[in-house]
Amino acid sequence: MPASKNGLTPPQIKTRKVELEDPYAGYWFVVQTNPPMGAVADLMSGVPDRMMECLKEIVFEWNFIGFDGKALNLKGDGLRKLPFDLFQAMSAAATNAPFEVEKNS
Repeated sequence: MPASKNGLTPPQIKTRKVELEDPYAGYWFVVQTNPPMGAVADLMSGVPDRMMECLKEIVFEWNFIGFDGKALNLKGDGLRKLPFDLFQAMSAAATNAPFEVEKNS
């Protein structure tokens, strides 16, 4: 990774695959575990629009499907199509991801 003008190396983006539990066992997403503080504030705000915009920035991949069984587009309107309880489970897991210890560490 190239050094910045002052000689410091920029922080690396760290991610983790989060696997959800019942009733969404088998659903997973990859989330940034060291997001910028602004993203953390948005995610913890409880304001759905701010939370959705934040999740679009810090979630890099998922395997979520909609009510019709088709894959949901994470960067498109997929978050707006999530069932509310799945959105809650994902938001809670994304909020907790930076604090969870890896199982194989």
